[in-house]
Amino acid sequence: MRLYGNINKTEPDAWDINHAQNGSYAAGREGVRNKDINALLSWKMTPQQILDFSYAYSRQGNIYAGDTQYSNGNLSPNGLVDSLYGHETNRLYRQSWGLTYNGLWDWGQSKAGVYYEKTNNTRLQEGSTGRVEGMINSEDYATSRLESWRTTSEFNVPFFWLADQTLTLGMEWNHDQLDDPASMQATNSNGETIPGTSGDPTQRSTKNSATLTGIYLEDNIEAVPGTNLIPGIRFDYHNQFGSNWSPSLNLSQELGDMFTLKAGIARVFKAPNLYQSSKGYCSPPAATVVQTRSLKAAATCWVTLTSTGDQYQQRDRYRI
Repeated sequence: MRLYGNINKTEPDAWDINHAQNGSYAAGREGVRNKDINALLSWKMTPQQILDFSYAYSRQGNIYAGDTQYSNGNLSPNGLVDSLYGHETNRLYRQSWGLTYNGLWDWGQSKAGVYYEKTNNTRLQEGSTGRVEGMINSEDYATSRLESWRTTSEFNVPFFWLADQTLTLGMEWNHDQLDDPASMQATNSNGETIPGTSGDPTQRSTKNSATLTGIYLEDNIEAVPGTNLIPGIRFDYHNQFGSNWSPSLNLSQELGDMFTLKAGIARVFKAPNLYQSSKGYCSPPAATVVQTRSLKAAATCWVTLTSTGDQYQQRDRYRI
């Protein structure tokens, strides 16, 4: 069993740290109060089978120092920003649970896990448009909640066929849910009509969710001693943005005892996150910005080449 925690506090900068010097209303650094605890319980069912249960909890709150997005706290109605100095204006709670299984078999290794994480972001409401954007404008709190479920499994099978190889087969399933009323409060009052998007925040959904499923296959081939060739293929399916194939090819070459050369090429898939794909977001008035589900997922190709490098080591002495 492993258990550890942490408590810390950082004081904020003075309210007038910049104004006293140059007349600017830019705020200094906020203070922070942080508490967290982590626990891991391992059950060794047999010498080759281990089950791990993990739990983590954290709370982080600020000590407000007058920050506004455009450094214009002097424009705050009724001096609200001034009155909040030294108080907690936002707090973040995060909890996570995890169950991980590791197994050793005659044919290789296996690993599987299920995980859940919940984050509550509670903060005083802020302006969402114009010069008051990012400025606290209310003593009412709004809570945005993000929940994530994840499952993974992976199998590593060593074998010999023409050369020593290790075949890796894995899968991932991720489901995220976001409820973000704090970002959906803007009202479209300029008379514009936008198809599919209401100007009334009470008529727009504050919720969004996405599910991503992936499966991958990789083969680590030791072509000759010191030379590893690693071809791979991955398939992803996103419930909003469709499917994608991502091939990859990596090479690792030892250059003597102290240097390793690495190179690779791959196609990478990245879908818009929940904030970017949220239909309820609306930002008027001068120009109305709305979120859209017609965004495309990014699929790019990258090449990497690392030398001396990145991996220099002298056995039993140094490593960079």
